[in-house]
Amino acid sequence: MGDFSADIHYLMQEHIGKVVSEGLSVLYEQNPTHPVDFLAKWFLNYAATQKNREHAEHAEKKRQELVVKYKEHAEIVQKENEAKHHQKLQGEKVESDYRQGILEHEYHHELLPQSLANFIEKQKGFSGVYIGNYDHPTRQINEDQDEESAHIDYSAPRQINYIGASDSHHFMIGKCLPPAESEIAQTKTVTYEVFKEREDQQPVDPDADNPEPVVEKPIYYYEPDVTKQDRKLSDAGIEGRKKLLDDIIDFQERKKAKQDERDEKLAELEEGSEDYDRVLQEYNAEIDAMEPPTEAPFQTVKKEYVVCIDTLGQDREITEADRQYVEDLVKYFAHCWEAKEKAL
Repeated sequence: MGDFSADIHYLMQEHIGKVVSEGLSVLYEQNPTHPVDFLAKWFLNYAATQKNREHAEHAEKKRQELVVKYKEHAEIVQKENEAKHHQKLQGEKVESDYRQGILEHEYHHELLPQSLANFIEKQKGFSGVYIGNYDHPTRQINEDQDEESAHIDYSAPRQINYIGASDSHHFMIGKCLPPAESEIAQTKTVTYEVFKEREDQQPVDPDADNPEPVVEKPIYYYEPDVTKQDRKLSDAGIEGRKKLLDDIIDFQERKKAKQDERDEKLAELEEGSEDYDRVLQEYNAEIDAMEPPTEAPFQTVKKEYVVCIDTLGQDREITEADRQYVEDLVKYFAHCWEAKEKAL
């Protein structure tokens, strides 16, 4: 009795009893001529159909999983792109704000030593940025030497004196490279290369049929970048401005005195007479010929700077794009500096 119950239980399972019952039901409805053959083929067809259904369900499940993964990945990529776009906009705003600050700044020599160096290092992730002035070395002066350039030793050859650096390279400030003619400079450094004339650039022959255009090379040697500009230095200073103000006051007083003298002479004459017109013309010509005082012209002194960048410790080269970025920014800085001083 126990074995019979076990057999019944086995046959009553859904994937056996239900399938057999369904096959017998179809056999009864169809009433085929060869029932055994019909039932066998029906079971084979059922098995194939079931297998295809399982494959389809498995494929659909995989597809749904892939759709979910794709959406998750798409969301991650979208967030990353949005973050990159936001970061790009922030970077562009920082760049724009800094350039606007350069444009509007009154005294660019204040920005040069530290602000410019720190900004370049942060924007491009360099290890360090340091700025040198290519000039004669300085010397001690005494109280009797009151000339503006008394502290510069013009008898010594020019050298690169580091006047500014990013915070990471603050130790460079006050250091200098020996003159270009020295043995150390000839064998141990390439920085002076930026100040050499580029002899390999040939001038254009205007008489040639098809003259080759000369493409100006960038002013840098591997990682350094340089700007050359003329800084204006007033030869008058505070005393000169005071004298100019005194001269203007004196001019106005002399002109006013001449006008009063003219009016007194004209008051004694009949308006419209020949003498009246002659005196008026003579005095007006004399007054018009009086030249107002002008400020003494500015003198220019050539100042050359070198901006050095490095990636020491990062195990990477400085890309051409980064070099171009630094060159463009330094040229923009020099242009704004020169334009601001011309406007003074």
